[in-house]
Amino acid sequence: MHKIAFNFLCIVLISSFSLKAEISDYIYPVYGESINLFGTHGLIQTPSARFSDDGTARFTFSDSGPFKRGVITAYPFSWMEASYRYVDIAHTLYSQSFEFSGDQTLKDKGFNLKLKLFKETRYLPDLAVGFRDLAGTGRFSSEYIVASKRYNNFNINLGLATGFLGSENNIKNPFRYISEDFSQRSRKGSRSSAGGEFAYETWFSGPSSLFFGFDYVLPYTRGTVFKMEYDSNNYLQEGGKPLPKDSDYNFGFDFPIIKDNLKLSLNYERGNTFSLAWNISFNLSENIVPHPKQKVQIEERFNYSKNRNVRSEAIYTNTLKHLRDGGIYLQSQAIDKEKKTSKILVSQGRFLSKPQLIAQTFEVMNKTHPTIIENFHIEETTAGHSNYSVTIDRDRFSEALQTHDAHLAEESIYVVEGTKDPFNNVNEFVPKVEFPIFHYNISPALRNHIGGPDAFYFGQAWIRIDAETAFSRKLFWKNIVGISLADNFDNLKLPSDSVLPHVRTDIVKYLKQGKNNILRSQINYVEKLGSSFFYKVSGGIFEEMFGGVGGEIMYRPFDKNYAIGADTFFVRQRNFEQDFGFQDYETVTGHLTFYYQEPRSRILFKLSGGKYLAKDSGITLEAARYFKNGLEIGAFASKTDISKEEFGEGSFDKGFYFNVPLEIFLNTPAKHKTYFGLKPLTRDGAAKLIVGSNLWDLTTSHSYLNFEGKDDQYFR
Repeated sequence: MHKIAFNFLCIVLISSFSLKAEISDYIYPVYGESINLFGTHGLIQTPSARFSDDGTARFTFSDSGPFKRGVITAYPFSWMEASYRYVDIAHTLYSQSFEFSGDQTLKDKGFNLKLKLFKETRYLPDLAVGFRDLAGTGRFSSEYIVASKRYNNFNINLGLATGFLGSENNIKNPFRYISEDFSQRSRKGSRSSAGGEFAYETWFSGPSSLFFGFDYVLPYTRGTVFKMEYDSNNYLQEGGKPLPKDSDYNFGFDFPIIKDNLKLSLNYERGNTFSLAWNISFNLSENIVPHPKQKVQIEERFNYSKNRNVRSEAIYTNTLKHLRDGGIYLQSQAIDKEKKTSKILVSQGRFLSKPQLIAQTFEVMNKTHPTIIENFHIEETTAGHSNYSVTIDRDRFSEALQTHDAHLAEESIYVVEGTKDPFNNVNEFVPKVEFPIFHYNISPALRNHIGGPDAFYFGQAWIRIDAETAFSRKLFWKNIVGISLADNFDNLKLPSDSVLPHVRTDIVKYLKQGKNNILRSQINYVEKLGSSFFYKVSGGIFEEMFGGVGGEIMYRPFDKNYAIGADTFFVRQRNFEQDFGFQDYETVTGHLTFYYQEPRSRILFKLSGGKYLAKDSGITLEAARYFKNGLEIGAFASKTDISKEEFGEGSFDKGFYFNVPLEIFLNTPAKHKTYFGLKPLTRDGAAKLIVGSNLWDLTTSHSYLNFEGKDDQYFR
């Protein structure tokens, strides 16, 4: 096999060098870079120094001999690649006890991380450092430094690896010149029973190997890629058992099915194994479905923009109607013809982008107001308080919208904090609002339970009913009810082994006994104190496992990029049927949280400390990258005053999440986001109460950062 692979490589190289550099060689589309079986940029088994654009998310499903992998990969930045992988190891049983796990095969999970060190130039390559199985069990742990350089159709990789990827030991570990400690790879923290720790004492230590390879984009094939690599893993221990390796060389092809969004990889590995992988990629920081320009349609007889003067009553009713047609609701309005201004207060549930909301509101006002009005004042309200006040120079902003001049748009708008009590201001026109107001939504949903010893997957298809009743602008009641359609939860039987109060690990009982359930029935009262203080009082059923009473308070200055919040709740654990009954366990939980958003990178840092549901105390650190379109990619980790033995498998709480704007999948604006979060394990330590409508989310509009650096969104 070595000879066949070498001869094949020579043929490809000789053929490519014999081609003339004609324009026809470059008519093929190049759809991104090759993705390896671990779901990260690379060839087949080896990594590269390439990265996707920031905001990209990818799902990889691969089958390689005994290893079947599912991987979620995210790029919060163009220099960071982070992935979570779940692997089925077919040649090893889940446990030695048939009564415990039957004949189910072993499952493993872990994180991978890669960071760019240097960006490719004309003469120098991309350079990156990476870690596999970071904070996992250590079954696949490796560290590497890799360089990648493109030459026309070729992308060439060369790297140095330790751990399993370096187990061929074809070169002496160069880090031993720094310290002899790098000569031997410590087993401490690796393959531990609990797992989940950062085994930093093993990084870049022990046997090391060089690896290399290339991919070649075949001309006239619409982006088909041939790839070949030298695999520096000896496969004597990966996954816990040795695998036969008849060749050090792997080769394969990548086929773009739908541009860079869907790819199929077919490979031949180790001289004896065929493998395949599917890769599905999307850049979630961009619209998946194109958005047409939101146009304001007004009949000519209601278009007052060419009139010098019009009765105020006609302006009010005309503005009310056409704002409502666009999903914007007029709360009050006052016109001062002497000062040549019109001031309105609106609420809305359609636009996620504040500049887009302002532009849409302006378009209506510009057509429903006579030429005598030169300036508009627009305020948006949430839960009865004003978020911000925007003053607009009518003529200049109208010109900016017509010419798509972002600089002029910024100059013609002035944004300040909203007024203290907007509904007590004297306004000529206040539409009557009949409370209570009732809203509801019915949607299909899935509930998943993955990776236990009973079976690989358990799931439920159910109907989710969301209902909200607003008794006033500040008092509202939220309910979520679930109705089961189909599930296989009856086969779940794994009991909790936690030594802590079972605040989360009785999940099996909740899934089996609460198939039709009340997920939330929570009443909230929100108030604003002064210009920057907010508080909320809540009571009822907060989540599937706990209910109670409590409150939050937050200091969030409009013109600052930080906030401080505190919350305290008295809660009791719900019964497993998830109706209105409760169990005996009760506790007081609460946290003090500091928020800081770095304006240039749009990274939000949250540091909270306090008491958790299992009565342990500690801190949680969370970091999330916010994108201009509202996408959030974040990760968190918690450490409390319990030992890793008390915590159990995983050693400490950690996870990641995506918060994705729904409007990127639609051809119309949408304010809501869909949340996808994943934690490797469900444990009782560091468990936070889940409370709907938290103050940070309710006051999101109360910040100048909604307008900072988003001038282009006025033209959406």
